[in-house]
Amino acid sequence: MVHSTGANNPNLKRYVGPDDGLLGKNQYGNHWSTYHPGGREVCVHAFIGKLADGTIATYQTLPWNHRGWHAGGSANNTHIGFEICEDGLTDYAYFKKVYREAVELCAYLCKEYGLTEQNIICHSEGYKQDVASNHGDVMHWFPKHGKSMDTFRAEVKALLAVDTKEDTEDTAEPVVTYPEKLTSGYYRVRKTWKDSKSQVGAYRILSNAKTAADKNPGTFVFANDGTAIYPADETAEPDYRIHTVVKGDTLWEIAERYLGKGARYTEIKKLNGLTSNVIYSGSDGTTAFSYAEPKAIPGAVSISLDAEGETSPFYADGIVYFRSVTNNGYSGDLEIALIPEWFCTEILQEKLDAKGVLVENSGVGESVKFALLFEFDGDVNAIRHVLYNCSASRPSIESETKEDTIEPGTETLSITADPRSDGLVKARTGDTTDSGTYTNWYKAVYTPTGEEPEEISGEDESV
Repeated sequence: MVHSTGANNPNLKRYVGPDDGLLGKNQYGNHWSTYHPGGREVCVHAFIGKLADGTIATYQTLPWNHRGWHAGGSANNTHIGFEICEDGLTDYAYFKKVYREAVELCAYLCKEYGLTEQNIICHSEGYKQDVASNHGDVMHWFPKHGKSMDTFRAEVKALLAVDTKEDTEDTAEPVVTYPEKLTSGYYRVRKTWKDSKSQVGAYRILSNAKTAADKNPGTFVFANDGTAIYPADETAEPDYRIHTVVKGDTLWEIAERYLGKGARYTEIKKLNGLTSNVIYSGSDGTTAFSYAEPKAIPGAVSISLDAEGETSPFYADGIVYFRSVTNNGYSGDLEIALIPEWFCTEILQEKLDAKGVLVENSGVGESVKFALLFEFDGDVNAIRHVLYNCSASRPSIESETKEDTIEPGTETLSITADPRSDGLVKARTGDTTDSGTYTNWYKAVYTPTGEEPEEISGEDESV
């Protein structure tokens, strides 16, 4: 059973001790190699994470054939469990290394105990099978980097198929066999991964996707991570040029430079799979964030957002010495009278056809990221808020038959506000907010003091 730790700390020394010269010293002594770590009855079989020198390793903490305490259910009696140390969930380089380490560990265990990739599940899948407690790992992390438990099992299967050879310096990954039926994500048929406009379909069944590609010469079947997997004897050639973003760049200016017209910046967004007008620069180690001019959503009825995160107590001297708290943003509902058409097209990515009809397509994934600005009627302090990195899910379709009384219908958006890559989640006005900032709150997304806002023209995505 694959777990992840749920805390932003990729270092093995946080969970494994004492220091063996490679782990590094845990200055708080709160690692899990103790009796009742943190006052809890937990013990997994292994951890995957960083050593003191930054390399990735697996540390076994319990004999593989001993019962563990990791699942919160009957899987404790049947499954080996290991934890992957999470970071901030945005570093692809770190994710790729620990993901590969986990694949290799599972392949080793399958060979050791005569298992197959079908015996591998993650904690969230264990909950669905009623053998583990209600946790989301690892499906809150893997999809952020184009992976899932289906791709994980496929890569374990491919590794198991490789004949056992002496260790070499060859680090090439084995050819992956993709599952015939996906349980999450889609096989997409299009000309190139970047050209979403050319998509002819998205399929759960691989054979159906191959049939669609055969009927549309020049198209390929792509896996969730953008890898062209069919036809095998052809190569999907890139039809784009690479531009390295530097500080000060905006999508509008890049479109002017390469496409001759700034208004064509939306084509760059689609080709690069961008879900936001925010672009990132990295030549000098900095990150810039840009927002368009806010748009109003009329008819707001209510908003309810719950804080997301976990609290982990650290015990010393027989008491809770301190608590570490992770801030994973907010999630909840925004109820409004009617979702504006511009929000449906610009944020939920519905298409408006030639006859003015809104069309929803299953090939569209996550909504475009946006900032959400709001305040509460009746608030004596009239506090104004902004959440910087929001996404919205499609509203449910509900209706009731007409009765004697008439009650207006509303629509509800499920909102998730994640931390930005620089950690910023939310800002709000206070007692000492200057009048200019307060008055102009809805004219531009507020940039905290110390950051320089980057202007961007084009499609609005702040609401």
